[in-house]
Amino acid sequence: TVADLILFDSVLMNNRSVEPPQALRGVRIGVADYFLSDLHPEVARVTTEALAKMESAGAILVRADVPKEMRVGTDLTRTINLYETAKNMSAFLKQHGAGVSFEDVVSQASSDIKSLFQDRVIPGAPNAVTQQQYESAVAQLAPLREAVRRYFVDNRVVLLAFPSVRMPQIG
Repeated sequence: TVADLILFDSVLMNNRSVEPPQALRGVRIGVADYFLSDLHPEVARVTTEALAKMESAGAILVRADVPKEMRVGTDLTRTINLYETAKNMSAFLKQHGAGVSFEDVVSQASSDIKSLFQDRVIPGAPNAVTQQQYESAVAQLAPLREAVRRYFVDNRVVLLAFPSVRMPQIG
């Protein structure tokens, strides 16, 4: 629910002040074909329905595709996240006195997560991101941020709507 998202955001941002929900009338929302391509039919249906609801509530859907600098954003952030996950999770668990290590968490994960971590995340994993790949991705963050800023300014949008997944939950 919206209330759950507000609570989640307030915890993440360490900000307990809550702004009341605002009407969508006149709010300009970016919609980029790039993020709507190759979707599972069910995800496409739900996304189309959500966009229609926003539009019927008065939002202005601005159809404007994203520049190439934004298209590489997923790969950049994935590279950075894979490289930083073990270190950051280990620090978090220690800082909060969890009583378990990063390795303990991985050993208890589902088989698909465990497999991913053993292949790409755990230090020394066979397909782990190298420091060179990481540094290259970090170096490309400034152009990505600028492209995102330009997209919002040039299209006068306050948000970019897209599905967070391309496939529905399995099972």
